[in-house]
Amino acid sequence: MPRGRFAAPGDIAQAVAFPADPARSGFVNGIAMPVDGGWTADARRNSLRLRKR
Repeated sequence: MPRGRFAAPGDIAQAVAFPADPARSGFVNGIAMPVDGGWTADARRNSLRLRKR
């Protein structure tokens, strides 16, 4: 489900810091982590459009 909003700088910062913290990501390896609020996981073309700006 798309979040319905654009990412805030803090959202991106948390995603960047996650793999650098071995206590939180010690068992994660070899992934591509999209940080897009679910937009690419939703296959509907209309979900990529914003209804409200």
